[in-house]
Amino acid sequence: MTADRNKFRPLKSGKPPLQLSVEVLESAKEIECQSCGGMVFHDGFKVKRISEIMSPNGMVVYTRIPFAVCVKCGEALPQKP
Repeated sequence: MTADRNKFRPLKSGKPPLQLSVEVLESAKEIECQSCGGMVFHDGFKVKRISEIMSPNGMVVYTRIPFAVCVKCGEALPQKP
C-alpha cells in the first residue's frame, strides 16, 4: 500500500465548506455555561441505537449525536432545536 492511500480523504457532500468572514466571527456572541459561567467547551457525544425496524438498511445502527460540554464544571451545553 502506498502512503497516498493512507491519507485522510474528506467526505464529499457536494456542498462547499462553510467560510465565515472575520467580521462575522468578531460580531458573534460568545456562549457561557449556564451553570458556572465557563467559556471553554469540549466535544461530547450521545450514542443512539436505531432498531432494524426503523433503520433504512434493515440493520441495527448506532449513531453519535455531538454536543458541547463545559470544561470547568462538566455541564452539557443546552441544545436548541
